[in-house]
Amino acid sequence: SSVIAGEKSLGQYWAEVGLTADFLKGPINSNECNSHSSIFIACIQALNTIGGYAKPPVALVSSVEASDIIYGKSLKTIGVLGLVELNPEGHEPAEDEDHFTIWQKIKERRERQIKGLTAAFNFRNITPINFELLLKEFKTRAMTTQNESEVTAAAFNAFLAAAVDPHTRITPTQQNEENMAEPDDRFVGIGIELKKIGKQTIVIAPIEGSPAHKAGIRANDVIVKIGKVNAETLDWDQTLKKIRGPVGTKVKFLIKRKKQFIKIEITRGAVVQENVSYKLVQDTGISFGYIKFRSFMDQSGCQKIAEAITSLEFMGAQGLILDLRGNLGGLLDQSICIGGLFLGIDQIVVRVKDLTNNQEQALRSQNNSITDLPMVVLIDAGSASASEVLAGALQDHKRSWIAGDRSFGKATVQAVVPQPEGITFIGTVQRFYQPSGRTNQVIGITPDFELEPKPNATEEDMFALREADLYTNALPALSNPWEQTRLSDYFYIDDCVQNFGSAKEAFEEKQNDVFPPDYRLLVAQDILACEPVNRRQ
Repeated sequence: SSVIAGEKSLGQYWAEVGLTADFLKGPINSNECNSHSSIFIACIQALNTIGGYAKPPVALVSSVEASDIIYGKSLKTIGVLGLVELNPEGHEPAEDEDHFTIWQKIKERRERQIKGLTAAFNFRNITPINFELLLKEFKTRAMTTQNESEVTAAAFNAFLAAAVDPHTRITPTQQNEENMAEPDDRFVGIGIELKKIGKQTIVIAPIEGSPAHKAGIRANDVIVKIGKVNAETLDWDQTLKKIRGPVGTKVKFLIKRKKQFIKIEITRGAVVQENVSYKLVQDTGISFGYIKFRSFMDQSGCQKIAEAITSLEFMGAQGLILDLRGNLGGLLDQSICIGGLFLGIDQIVVRVKDLTNNQEQALRSQNNSITDLPMVVLIDAGSASASEVLAGALQDHKRSWIAGDRSFGKATVQAVVPQPEGITFIGTVQRFYQPSGRTNQVIGITPDFELEPKPNATEEDMFALREADLYTNALPALSNPWEQTRLSDYFYIDDCVQNFGSAKEAFEEKQNDVFPPDYRLLVAQDILACEPVNRRQ
């Protein structure tokens, strides 16, 4: 997520909706919660979400996971579960623990939690749990008039994520409509993209030209303090609130870069980020067009990509690089339209199957191709959903080489249904499949050319979170592993890149710069330079 959104927090949107805890009585009751192990776990997850807002936080834990929990005191026994007060600081990562190690520990703890709760469900007839009373107790401990709506929504979404799937949720209609608005925008903040791993807040990247970029914030910096506040004690919403503020005001950070601690002061300003940006790149001595596409939520995305292609061809581009790294997806119709720009009219871009009746529909491009230039699509673990639709279609039709890292692995389609009282329900209704019939759910799109983020990358450099890592309840994989169908072309280009490519040398020359070169973009240019049409004689 990017810290460049509007001024209003999620809590403020929910406060305006005005949900009450009664909203939770539908799913969280003894009848429902004791009906199936997955619903039982969903009810516990919902209650523990409410408990997270209590001061101090409280949670229901099983004996299997008790050793994982750092808690102040045990409050009581409920069936085979214990109600405990949590230590708000939780697990502190060791000073030298990397992101990979931290995440492995989180994953193992999560697996033990599911195992423990499943065992508790199997004891429900011997020691029944009264979920009506539990809901009442958790409400008393954690809800206030100010936060009741926000906490109710968070608990309901925790229930849906465990009982249905992780992409089924409710959201405030106003926020959803604002998110659908034009993504090209002017924001007040500092211009960084962040992610949370456990309690750590980590910089994905500063936005080029933003206040954060100018102040020297770098990718993979860990934010230790914002002002005087320890960043590990802040949830996502609180982190955003601390970072935002009026233009011209300052915010101080203590960041950890490798094992060094650095103080950085940033003056907040307006951040402008174009959803589609493009330029010529010429690192190989040949001109190629580079298009960065950030989100499929933009209803004019296809039109902007078309304009970028036309401009780049006019500027003399000999090939195209479409960068979908970090593009989490959005509108399916935009991926179909953009597919048409490269594939031409009436080509299958994606197949969708209803989850209820398994009916399949092939969705075809409606527009003519506007370019026949050779191309490379760059993807990574942050390329999801509509990005995977587009990359998978171009790969299956052999229209583009795909390069980078295996994509996120989300191949589900959500229906957006506005409800009364300012709530929008977002529910998973379909799976999607690539034109060849495979589906990227959980397994992602495998690139033709798998590229490290830099030469000799470590496990930590390669660390990324995907659908299967983030969600215990994601829809399972269905496909066989992808197989390369352009073997002779692939080997020809791969051999050429190894022998004649300039990416490694170009990267190593400037790798110690404040902002080192984009190694994967350099390799993408080598791939295009090695296409027979561009091959150096």
